[in-house]
Amino acid sequence: MKNLKLLRKQRLISQSDLASKVGVNQPLLSGWERGTGRPSGRNLQKLAQVLGVSMEALIGDKKLVAAQVAESGLADDVYGLTRAVEKAVKNTIQRHFAKKR
Repeated sequence: MKNLKLLRKQRLISQSDLASKVGVNQPLLSGWERGTGRPSGRNLQKLAQVLGVSMEALIGDKKLVAAQVAESGLADDVYGLTRAVEKAVKNTIQRHFAKKR
């Protein structure tokens, strides 16, 4: 992930503190910073929230964000929404990323 370490250091947050806030262990977070692993879409969302940035800003790649959102099932798991609303959310996400290409 291109920007994770930079954003964490700018906010003066240790790896251990960020890992704790995201709900993962420090070695896993370290791997994300080194590029030896990737966070799930759900963890990417948590990282962005804790760091106060968008997922796109965090990893610097629109296509990877779209893939991780789709892979994680975030659009399917929007707090028990009806199928119609889930479909609308998916379409909105797809349109959003299509515009940014």
